[in-house]
Amino acid sequence: MVRGDSPIRTIYDIGPKTRVAKPSSGAEVIYALLAWLQLNKGSPSTNPAINQWDVTLVPLDSWEANLRAIVEGVVDVAWATPENPLVKEAAKSPHGIRFLELPVTKDPEGAKRFQQFLPFGKLIPAPPHGVKEIWGVTSLVGTACFWCRSDLDSELAYTLTKWFDKNYELYKDKGNKLYTYTREAFRWTLDVAMAPVHNGAIKYFKEIGLWTKADDARQEYNSKLMTWYCEAWDAAIEMADGKGVVVSAAREEWIRLWADYKEKIRIPGYCQMTNEEIQEGLVLLKSLGR
Repeated sequence: MVRGDSPIRTIYDIGPKTRVAKPSSGAEVIYALLAWLQLNKGSPSTNPAINQWDVTLVPLDSWEANLRAIVEGVVDVAWATPENPLVKEAAKSPHGIRFLELPVTKDPEGAKRFQQFLPFGKLIPAPPHGVKEIWGVTSLVGTACFWCRSDLDSELAYTLTKWFDKNYELYKDKGNKLYTYTREAFRWTLDVAMAPVHNGAIKYFKEIGLWTKADDARQEYNSKLMTWYCEAWDAAIEMADGKGVVVSAAREEWIRLWADYKEKIRIPGYCQMTNEEIQEGLVLLKSLGR
């Protein structure tokens, strides 16, 4: 998002002097955009937080500050969700706002770099939801999910999933993301899921004919991969403790240790996968003894 009267007309107008908002959470989208534009100094690390980027990054301590930064003139570019009330306020401000196109068709190589850093969501024209300034603009579009521990009661998970499906008309206008909680979004989420689906939710999806054999394979792959990551994380922390390395996303020693350990054990990275790629992934996991 930029101000309505900004001289930045396309993403390619972003350069070293551009002030880009870096919120305390959610900065991965900014890193992905900078990777698209190849605005990295030297070879980019797999951890974008420790890369050197050739723009003026402006740290902001909250998501709200990030959304206000355009109107307040603190930054030139910020990542924003168009249904947020603060973005709606910004659209009504004297200068207004604009959203920048992510030109996938014209620059597929840039899009590929973007999705290496941000392997989820789709780059498609935004639906007519949220502020009208983004309607039809090719953007990062995704679905919202409920996240829980695997030991959440199965009947509770089943009941919640069923309630949100059956009562969509009652709540769709009650919050800034609830409009997207459609059955179509459920299906889209299942098609690209990178984490296991709760058994209670699966029970309901099977009940309404939304669960398929392909979903069984994806569930198997995601469950095996997540289990392996949990085991690997514990092992890496034990290694860090033995070497006196502080486990922190801000510590380069830890970032390198974790990256090196993942490479050593050949654990696959997380990314959106097609059903065919899931089948290949299961074969790979089997070959690695998982």
